[in-house]
Parts: sequence; C-alpha cells; structure tokens
Amino acid sequence: MESTAINKSNLAAKFRKSGATKENKIHIIIWEGKWQVVKEGAKRALGVYLDKNEAKKEAAHYLERGKIDEVVVHRKDGSVEERMTLAS
Repeated sequence: MESTAINKSNLAAKFRKSGATKENKIHIIIWEGKWQVVKEGAKRALGVYLDKNEAKKEAAHYLERGKIDEVVVHRKDGSVEERMTLAS
C-alpha cells in the first residue's frame, strides 16, 4: 500500500508541474496499465480505456461540448505530451 501512496503523490506532483490549476481541465493519464480520463479535482475517472487514442476521443467530446477548457495528454512517465484546446 505504501508504494500506491507514493505513486499518487508523484502523480499529484506531475499534475502541478504540467500547469494544473483549478481551471476546467481534463488529464489523460496512465494508471495501473489503463488510460484514464480524469477531470482536475475529481476523485474518480470519467472513463478508463485500454487504448490511449480512445481516451483522447472521449476527452475531445467533452472539449467539443464546451464542458472543459483544455485536455492535457500525458506520456507513460507522466510528462505532458500534448495539450488540446478549441481554436478560438
């Protein structure tokens, strides 16, 4: 259990490094071998996917519907790979 707490702590630190704020963002992260779509500040994932592209499609739907402002896609190591926003 201690290693899980350390992983969650590391994940929180990576969110902060990626510019995470209380803004309306969704992050795509890998957790326990699955890609998760997680809204900032939420305790549970909006969705869990085996394929990263499926997670990106789901997050894009939230973006297109105006429910969020930005999608932050993370690599397996937690670093930011891509940021998606709607063009103004």
